[in-house]
Amino acid sequence: MTNEKLYHQWARKLRIKKDKAPYLMIADFIAESVGNGRLKAKDRLPTVRQLSSILELNYATVAKGYAQAKESGLIDSRPGSGSFIKEKKAAGNFSHDAQYNLQMNAPVPIESVELIQKMKQSAAVIVEDQNILSILRYQNVLGSEAVREAGAQWIKKRIDGVAANKIIPCAGIHSALVALFSLFGKSGEICTPTFFYPGIKAISQQLNISVFSVDSDDDGPLPESFDNACKKRKVSAIYLNPTINNPTTVTMPLERRIALADIARKHGVSIIEDDAYGMLPTNAIASCYEILPEMTWYITGMSKCFAPGLRMAWIHAPSVLELNAVAASMRALTLMPNPLTNALVAQWIADGVADRALVEMRREAGIRQDLARQVLAGKHFTSDSAGFHLWLELPADAGVHSLEVAAKLQSLGVSAISSYEFSFGNPTVNAIRLCLGGDHQREECAMMLKSALKVIENPTWYSSVTI
Repeated sequence: MTNEKLYHQWARKLRIKKDKAPYLMIADFIAESVGNGRLKAKDRLPTVRQLSSILELNYATVAKGYAQAKESGLIDSRPGSGSFIKEKKAAGNFSHDAQYNLQMNAPVPIESVELIQKMKQSAAVIVEDQNILSILRYQNVLGSEAVREAGAQWIKKRIDGVAANKIIPCAGIHSALVALFSLFGKSGEICTPTFFYPGIKAISQQLNISVFSVDSDDDGPLPESFDNACKKRKVSAIYLNPTINNPTTVTMPLERRIALADIARKHGVSIIEDDAYGMLPTNAIASCYEILPEMTWYITGMSKCFAPGLRMAWIHAPSVLELNAVAASMRALTLMPNPLTNALVAQWIADGVADRALVEMRREAGIRQDLARQVLAGKHFTSDSAGFHLWLELPADAGVHSLEVAAKLQSLGVSAISSYEFSFGNPTVNAIRLCLGGDHQREECAMMLKSALKVIENPTWYSSVTI
């Protein structure tokens, strides 16, 4: 038997440490040994009977310990082959690319073979039917007329009053936010809700601008708090993500949107409307742009309703004159939009591929949200049936910080982010955002949710597990 010395060390630890059930300690020992390299991928473990003898435990206890380790994604077993350590890339029990970033809120994957084939055929048109050399030349920062028209066509699904000459393409919504925060950060401060897209912290630090949060409730920024901030500080803009908010999943009611727009109008404060998830609901509420078009910068893109690798978004400015101001900022940041990406997205919008992808995304998101409601029944969380993330509040008696829980879940391959990452300072809500999308298939999503449930129900069990 290989590693026999290691297993005898486990036996000594079991005799000394009595604060945890023996079967849980066996799973801990396996995890610890994988973490420190004592056990490597494909190493065969002793049979249950052999380990029972070494540890001086009964057969059922050791079998339960192996089952716990298997459920945690540490080991695998096959009839006739015994139990062995899993490959490290599969330690979380999920088959995803090692480079996949567990901090991103990625949409559900496109799985329709027919749609994928249509995407390929449509992409080929770009090379076969268009002047490829024209695509490879320098472009105006405003992009081609075709990509602006495509943006207008896409945005019209969500809002009225769209004009192609007020649109500028961007390399994703994050890029659009950098340009707008750069513009408004020069003339004053930008305020946000209590919880907001975490990229804003990085943007504000990089640009060295003042960004602060106003008091909020479940529906978004409190009007009186926003009004007081405008009276006491030099506020140039307010950032809002009103539809399927990231991270809280809440969609701001129409009454709150109108109230905030009235205050913005009164104080001459612009609205930066991040509508990343706005295309997903089929019954969307009127956008801030439709309520206050003369002062709202509307942003939407393809990352959350098609694919994150498509770094394609559009800013719809309040006026042509103001569009030129952000164009100067965009030119300094990126020089020009990516012509090939622009042409590809314009083609997919024109021939209906983007529409079909959106329909599939809505359908799959609904299935996964139903799955989440089943697995997490009884837990306090918010979600939207059209979205692909949820906001899970930890029990008051959990005794752990959401940062610890998120770290444990990430070690198991679960896309989880602490409420701390979505706010300035220490958040009043101890919660995590769970992503139901990414590269994970539906079955893997279910396993992720079950892992999350185990962690929040017994977070101390994972405190000693290193994967």
